[in-house]
Amino acid sequence: MLGLDLSLNGTVSDSLIFLLLESSSTRGDQMHAHSHDISEKVSTYREVMRSQGFSTSAIYQRTRLLNALGVSPDEATREHVLSVLGNAGKASTRRVYLNALRSAFRDMLGLGMVDHDPTAGLRTPAPARSRPHPLTQNEVDLLLTIEGRARSWTILGLRAGLRAKEVVAVKPEHLEWTDSGYVLRIPNGKGGLNATVPAHPDVVAMLEPLRDYHDRLWPINANTMSQAWRQAAESVGVHGKRFHDCRHTFASTIYSHTGDLLVTRDLLRHASVQTTQVYAASDDDRAFSAVSGL
Repeated sequence: MLGLDLSLNGTVSDSLIFLLLESSSTRGDQMHAHSHDISEKVSTYREVMRSQGFSTSAIYQRTRLLNALGVSPDEATREHVLSVLGNAGKASTRRVYLNALRSAFRDMLGLGMVDHDPTAGLRTPAPARSRPHPLTQNEVDLLLTIEGRARSWTILGLRAGLRAKEVVAVKPEHLEWTDSGYVLRIPNGKGGLNATVPAHPDVVAMLEPLRDYHDRLWPINANTMSQAWRQAAESVGVHGKRFHDCRHTFASTIYSHTGDLLVTRDLLRHASVQTTQVYAASDDDRAFSAVSGL
C-alpha cells in the first residue's frame, strides 16, 4: 500500500467559514415516488418515530418507502413490497429498502397498527463483496490544497476516518483531553454507537481554537456535505471520488503502517473484524513483498 504521510503542513484559517449554513433539496435515488398523500397510518407512525427520537434520515426513509407501497400499510401485500424493491437499481439498494420496510412493519405490528408483515419470508439480497478505494498519494496532496470547510472535512476523513454523517455532527467539544492525549469523541456513529479515537495533531489544530463554540460546526446533512466536498475535490483536479474514499485511505494507511487488523477495526469502529478484513485483502504491495522475500 502507499506509505501516506500522516503529517499536514499549515494550519486551518478563517475558522468561522466552517459555520456557513447550507440546505439541501437533493433526495436522489432510483425509487419511484408516489405523488399521493401518505395514509393516516403512515402519518401516525411518522409521529411515533419522531417522538421516540429516530433520526431524520430514518424517518424520511421509512415514510417514503411506506408511501411508495401505494396502499395503507395494513393493506400491503408481498407484491406491493416486491414492487418497491423492483424500483431499486442495485442489490445493495434493495437490501436497504427491505431492511427499512422490515423494521417499519415490525414496529407497527408492535404498536397494533397492522396485523401482518408483508416482508415476512422475503430473502435479503446478499451484500456484494466490495474492495476499498483508497486515494493515491497525488490525490491526497491535491485534496490538502483545498481551502475552507472542505479542507476541514478532508482532514477529518483522512486523519480520523470519519464518515460524512459523523463529520456533520462534529462539535469542538468532542475534542477531549485524556491521560493518553487528545481523543476525538464520535457520538451516535454508525449503528448508534458512541466511540473515541486518538486525535491526530491536525484534528487537534483544527478543533482546539474553537472549543468555546458548542454547536455543530456544519449544520447541514451528510448528502449536502458529500456533494459540496466532491465539487471542492474536482476544483483541485481530483475527479470521480467520494468523500468516503478518505475513510478508505485512512483505513488502508493504518493497516499498512501497523499490519494489525484489530487496531484498524477499532479505529474504524467496525462491529466485526470481518468488515475490516477487506483492507488486509487489498494490501497487494504487502503480499508481493512477502512472496519476493521467500
